[in-house]
Amino acid sequence: MRHHVVCLVGDGDRYRAEAAGGEARIELGLGISRPDISVRNDVMPKLLKAGLYPDDATLDLLNLAIAAYSADFRVRRQTAYDRWTRDIILHLPVVDVGLWRESTDTLVKMLGFLTGDHWEVVFRGREPIGPPQGFRSRRMQPGQAAQVCLFSGGLDSFVGALDLLEAGGRPTLVGHYGSGGATSSAQKEVWSVLDRSHEGRYDRFGFYLLPPYESETDRELTSRARSILFLALGVLVASCRAEESALFVPENGLISLNVPLTPSRMGSLSTRTTHPYFLGLLAKLLRHLGIRVSLETPYRFQTKGEMLGHAKNRTLVAEGARKTVSCSHPDVGRFHRKSPGQHCGYCVPCIIRRASMREAGLDRPEDYLVDVIADPPDVASDTGHDLRAFQMAVERVSTSGRARLLFDVIDTGPVPPGEIAGLVDVYRRGMEEVRRFLRGGS
Repeated sequence: MRHHVVCLVGDGDRYRAEAAGGEARIELGLGISRPDISVRNDVMPKLLKAGLYPDDATLDLLNLAIAAYSADFRVRRQTAYDRWTRDIILHLPVVDVGLWRESTDTLVKMLGFLTGDHWEVVFRGREPIGPPQGFRSRRMQPGQAAQVCLFSGGLDSFVGALDLLEAGGRPTLVGHYGSGGATSSAQKEVWSVLDRSHEGRYDRFGFYLLPPYESETDRELTSRARSILFLALGVLVASCRAEESALFVPENGLISLNVPLTPSRMGSLSTRTTHPYFLGLLAKLLRHLGIRVSLETPYRFQTKGEMLGHAKNRTLVAEGARKTVSCSHPDVGRFHRKSPGQHCGYCVPCIIRRASMREAGLDRPEDYLVDVIADPPDVASDTGHDLRAFQMAVERVSTSGRARLLFDVIDTGPVPPGEIAGLVDVYRRGMEEVRRFLRGGS
């Protein structure tokens, strides 16, 4: 089934996409007064309060990211012919239609690589929307550059933000949350740690954005496109801050590559949030649109454990690490009469997190709902699948030669030729971290 996802901007947007018989249509409203289709968010109010306003291309990029994220959120994979690969057509209004049409190939490759779906994008024109009357810009002076850092509330983003601060920078931290819960709480908890040590030395935005939906059965649970929204929000703030800015994407190399642990997890069953190919396509799109924001990935050649070990302030990392959230489903504790926000302990990010914390001497099994070392789950159960996949993968990697590891990395997608050796090495070292954890425990 083909799904037409139509983005309407403003109450005056009367566009209606024609859908053939058997095709579905979903409308998304931005800045409109129809609550049934409105994407609830506080992005523009928070920007305006900070004295920031985006140019046309950056605002169109944000709208595109919202539309892609909402499509991924709303279109169920079970409606696809193979119950996974969806056919999605985005209908998006932009100011410079010609410029965006020239970027279609890059954009479709980027979205397809990220989510594993078939994407089309239909552009139409819209009028520019300027800032409200009386708006006073606080944009940096020409020649000044801004540092913006994605901040999820996870361990990597905490280390990344802290390293920028310890190096004397004044970064702006950008976070996103949807329905609150563990993500929003983690961001606030970690901000409190940074406030005690670096108060007044950084700025922050915690943006709320949630697509319209009627019930949990009206949404797709395997979100793959959240990262494009997260990145677009970072680009938005960076572009508003200064003419030229750097957006830091703090993610360890093992997670960025995300080599499938087993053959059954090939393709889009593994996330590709910060894969070099995806970020390269995004950088190409930004250049074509004239958005002067560079994407910086300073930890792409480090494992998570190495990030902790090389942190510029290990004392503060040790203090704040427990407040971060790395879990794929941190709200699962509520089903076990535990506090929401506790790490499950058995998902891929939790296992990598525990391995890295063990390397740094910070592992605390009691912080996890399930201790996969002391009381491992049945590998045939839902809670044991990731553990079994890791057990198989680390043994395979430990006995593989460099050529086999090279093919593992290349199979995840195109990577820059000059970085292949470093990426193979970080993949090997990252899996060895996990292997030591699974064999030695905490």
